[in-house]
Amino acid sequence: MSAETTYTQYAAFENTTIEVSDSDALKAAIQTLSQGSGGTILVDGTADPYLIEAVNLGSDGAPVLIKPLNDDIPPQVLQVDIIESSYITVTGMDIESGVYGDTREDFKYDVNILASNNIEFTGNTLESDA
Repeated sequence: MSAETTYTQYAAFENTTIEVSDSDALKAAIQTLSQGSGGTILVDGTADPYLIEAVNLGSDGAPVLIKPLNDDIPPQVLQVDIIESSYITVTGMDIESGVYGDTREDFKYDVNILASNNIEFTGNTLESDA
């Protein structure tokens, strides 16, 4: 029996749904929803690995949920950068930098959350070679 994934169910998650299949589309969707009325981003797990980026985005009136398009195919995420942002929820992702980790700045980690609030990570898998 699997554990139920829980996160805050903001009503605004139902406002708009956007499907994405690459990092650029994911970044644009986060920006669009967080500057509008919020919503849900469905991430295609069959596509190439993603970078999740949010800088100076989000508000309590525009929460963003990022989750898999298909719960049985978790998207691979190389890195998460959430900086000075709020009300972003990430669930169902497989976060693992793999070979990408050796190509980025030394101060960066797989998950980087700085000066942010109301950020929720639940039901994700995090792996590392460290």
